[in-house]
Parts: sequence; C-alpha cells; structure tokens
Amino acid sequence: MEEFDKIPDTTPFVSPIQTSPAPENTVTPTAPPSSQTGNTSLLKVIFFLFIVALVVLTGYLGYQNYQLKNEVVERQRSTNKVDPDQVICTLDAIICPDGTSVGRVSPNCEFAECPATINTSDWETHESARFQYSFKYPKDWELLAYDEESEDVKFGTNTLHSYSTTEIENFMDHGKVDWRSFLGDKPAIKIDFAVYSEKLNEIGDNEGYLTRSVIEKATQLPTSDLNINGLKTIHYKATEDLGPTDVAEINQFFAFPDEERLIYINLYFWNIDSYESLKKTEEWKSLTQILSTFEFIE
Repeated sequence: MEEFDKIPDTTPFVSPIQTSPAPENTVTPTAPPSSQTGNTSLLKVIFFLFIVALVVLTGYLGYQNYQLKNEVVERQRSTNKVDPDQVICTLDAIICPDGTSVGRVSPNCEFAECPATINTSDWETHESARFQYSFKYPKDWELLAYDEESEDVKFGTNTLHSYSTTEIENFMDHGKVDWRSFLGDKPAIKIDFAVYSEKLNEIGDNEGYLTRSVIEKATQLPTSDLNINGLKTIHYKATEDLGPTDVAEINQFFAFPDEERLIYINLYFWNIDSYESLKKTEEWKSLTQILSTFEFIE
C-alpha cells in the first residue's frame, strides 16, 4: 500500500480560463449617406432656379404686354389720325334729363353736352293727391288713371300709351292689331305704373314687395336704362310665362325714393323687333322725358 501511494500524479495541470466582462451595448452615431445630402442640395438648387425662371418669365411677359399696348395705341393713332398729345379722359358719366348718359371728352375732359330736351310746356300734367306726385306727358299720349281714392282698389295701376286706345280698335282683327297699318314704322309703347306706400298700401317692406311683384322667370339686369328724374331704377326682363299678352318681352323697373315708398313700372312695346332698337326711337326719347318730369309734391 505504501508503494501505491508513491506513484506520481501524471494528470496535466490546467489553469482556470480568465474571461473578461462583455462590453456594454452602445450605438455609435453615423453620418448620413453622402447620397442623401446630395439630393437635398440638388432640390434647393432646382427650387432656386425655378424661382429665378418664374421672375424672368413674369418680367418678359409684362414687357411684351407693354409693347403690345404701345403698338395698339400707335396703330389707332395712325388709323384715326389722333394727336399723340391728346388727353385720355376718365370713363366717368352723368345721367341727362332724358335718361341718356354722356361722358368726358378731350381736350379738357369736361362732360359732353346732354341731348336737347323736348319742350314740355304744352304737355298734360297728372297729379296724385293721395300719393303726392306729378308728371307730364305729351298730348298725343293717352293716360288711363285708376281711382286712387277708391277703397276697393288697394293696388291700382295707371296706364300710359303712346297711341290712342280708341283708334286702335279700327286696326284690330280677332284681338290682333295690325300695327303697321296703325302706326307705320313707329313703335307702340305702353307702361303700367304706380307709386305705392307702406303707409297707404300696407305693402310691407320694399324688399318683400319687390319679391312679390317681379315676374317669376324675370332676370335682373346689371344696369338700367331708365331713371326717374335722376332716381335710379332696378331693371328686370322677362321673356317667358308672360301671361295673356302678345309681346315678346316685359321689362320691369323699380325705384325706391325712400324706405316707405316704391315706384313700379311695367314696360310693353310692339311694332319693333327689340328693346335695344326701341331705345333708338323718338318714342323712347319721349318716354325718358316723361320720367324726367316726375316729382314728389310734398
């Protein structure tokens, strides 16, 4: 047993393995790819060039427009032999007593003279004691006035004709008038008109009455050709659903002297092709002169 104990130990010696601690999980910032930086710079350059091009294009078009205007002016001057030093007046206008308008004329840019007015000294005069207004009309025109004092008539209408309502019967056949045989080339004008008052007619506010009075399919025009002694009117035109009449259109005019009163006009015409043609006739001139004599007699 003792010899067994003396046997040398031949097992190789193994040193314990030394391990170092694992490094912490850290993120190291990296620079953006060079391609991304390049794209951003390129967009900036493109945007800058676009702005520059837009400014240049705008300036070029403005210059071309300026040149074109000069060419047009020079062409007009050469065609019409206009003095290059002629003063160009502003586009102001005034309303004349007959309802027409005139603008400023060179060289002093003063308003042109209004057309000569018709002599109304021998015209008939109509006065309304109830609504306190008056106007004049030619002797060859015919007025049919309603009884304003009648309690049975709340919204009466006066009618003014440029022709005789008795003579016209000689030129009627089954309700149709032979206007050419009756008046020749002259147009026939008829207006229904009235002055209404919130106080006397209980019409309510002007806007509400206007809404009720305009023909359903009438269209409001941007401007009006009629004024009533300087008082502007609102113009409506209707060409369909006109009721029992043979006219091609009805023109309605409304004016508001104040918050309580309203002037109402329905215009009918025959024996002429259009409203624009009517405005070039002597009958239209008489109509505008009639309206220029209208006044309140309070």
